[in-house]
Amino acid sequence: MAIYNINGEQIQSDGGSDFSVSNYSAFTDNEGSARQAILTYQGNRLYPYNYQPQRTDIVKKYDGGVMLTLGDSYTAYMNSFFDAFAKKHGLVQDNRGLASSTIAGSEDGITVGYHAFWVRLDEAISEYETKGGHTIGDNAYTLADVRLVTFMGGANDWSTVNEEMDRLGKGPWETDKEKLYGACNYIFTKFLEKFTNADIVVILQPPNYANTVPTQEDGAKNVGFESLAQAQRMTDAEYSSYLMMRKEVIVREMAERYGLTICDCCFDWYNPINPDEAAKYWQSDKLHLTADGHQAIIDKLEKVVNNMRIRE
Repeated sequence: MAIYNINGEQIQSDGGSDFSVSNYSAFTDNEGSARQAILTYQGNRLYPYNYQPQRTDIVKKYDGGVMLTLGDSYTAYMNSFFDAFAKKHGLVQDNRGLASSTIAGSEDGITVGYHAFWVRLDEAISEYETKGGHTIGDNAYTLADVRLVTFMGGANDWSTVNEEMDRLGKGPWETDKEKLYGACNYIFTKFLEKFTNADIVVILQPPNYANTVPTQEDGAKNVGFESLAQAQRMTDAEYSSYLMMRKEVIVREMAERYGLTICDCCFDWYNPINPDEAAKYWQSDKLHLTADGHQAIIDKLEKVVNNMRIRE
C-alpha cells in the first residue's frame, strides 16, 4: 500500500499491496482542515463497517428543568411542537412567544416595534428571580433550573435605514435596544449572564414571501437598494427573502460574536422562492409556517441540541 505525506504526495510504495488510495484531497470540516480519499481493496471500493447506533444521534437528556422559548408568533404557534421537544429531552417548556413581537423596540412596547423581545426577557428573568421562583404546572423554577433557551425572531422588526431613522444599527458596538444590533447585544448578554446552567440556541428565523416589491424610490432606498429600478428586478418572494435575510445576517453575526449555538433555518433551510417548498412549508398568508414547516424546524433543532457539547 502506498504511503502519502500530508500534502497527498506519494512518498513510498511497497509495490505489492492489495490496497490503493485515489482522489486524495484536502477539505475543511467543522473542526478545520481534513483529508479525504477513496480506499480500494483488490480493485473494489472499501467502506468502513458501521452499525445503526453509529448513524443515530443520542437524544440529549437534561433530567429536569425548563426549556425557555423566546420569540414571536412562530414560537407561539409552535407551542405544542416545543412542548413535545421539551418532554423528549426531559424538560418542561416556558413558551414566551408573542404574535407581532419584535426583537428590537422601545420599553413602552409600542413607540418603536411591538413588545420587544428584550423587554419580555427582562420580565421573564424577574419572574424566575422572585421569591419562590416561576411556577409552571405544579412546580416552581429558578434561573438555575433553566437548562435550554431558544431564540427565534426578526420577521416583525423594522428594516428602515435612512438619514432620519435607523432600525438596524451600524454594527456590533450598538447599545440602543431600539435597533436590531443593540437589542441582540442586550439579549445575548442577558442570556449568558442569567442562564448560567442553560444551553442557548439561536434559531435563525425562516424567510417568508409576504412582502411586495416597493413602488416608490424612497421605499426601495430605505431598505438598502440604490434605486427603485434595482428593487423591481426582484419578484415579491425574492424581495421578501432579501428583507428577512438582511435582518438574520445581523442576528447570526451577533450570535457568533457571543459564541452561541446557531440553528440555521434561514440560509440553510427551505425557501419560499422555490414554489414547491413555499406550498409545503408556508401557509396561504405567505408568512407563517404549516405543520410541516414547524416540524422541519424541530427536526433541525433536534440535530443541533443532540450534538451540542456536554456542559461541564
